[in-house]
Amino acid sequence: MKVFAVIGEEEKQNWQKSGHPFSRSDIQITFFSEGYDLKERLLKSGLPDILALEEDLIFQKIEDFVWDLREIKSWEKVQTVLIYSKSDIPSGAKQPNVHYFKKPVSASQYEEVIKSIGKVVSRRYPRKEINAPCSFVHLAKKIDCKIKDISLCGCRIEYDGELKIGSIIQLAFGVNIGTKGFVIRTTAKVVRIIQKGYGLSFLTMDGNDRNLLNSFIRG
Repeated sequence: MKVFAVIGEEEKQNWQKSGHPFSRSDIQITFFSEGYDLKERLLKSGLPDILALEEDLIFQKIEDFVWDLREIKSWEKVQTVLIYSKSDIPSGAKQPNVHYFKKPVSASQYEEVIKSIGKVVSRRYPRKEINAPCSFVHLAKKIDCKIKDISLCGCRIEYDGELKIGSIIQLAFGVNIGTKGFVIRTTAKVVRIIQKGYGLSFLTMDGNDRNLLNSFIRG
């Protein structure tokens, strides 16, 4: 799978982290710098499966840039990711094969883009079914709930309270590896509403915690 990206350093570092959907050997990523000749450079480089554009790096309104690019019919089929940082996603924004995301973009949102192409299996890491207590902090309030399954990219929690899609929470949960117990902490984003709870995508996690979680899932 081929990906063209015009993204900032922060997003680039997120892509390179272990567990990110784009951090895999079967995905070839070409990064482009911003500039007035960006469209010409993209066209000369062939046709990607995914094009990711960050709002701050496009020298015109990002929707207009995509519209101009799609005047070439072959580019209409490219899965295009528009990443908004300063502006809100325009009301009613909708084009075929265009995905409108507001920063921070979660791993599961990128998984959905990959899944829409169907060239590679979208879930790189296995999930493990569990039923364990956990807690999260949201709007300065600590809330107890249950974690139902987990992977390196995210988890599913059982919680009957109200959370909005896009909410950022601080999640903590325990895992047992051998005879020892460990507490893992992560920043997570609410990405979907499911039966009796919510689907979360992990945004940040300490490297040691990530290694512990990987051992727990694969153990």
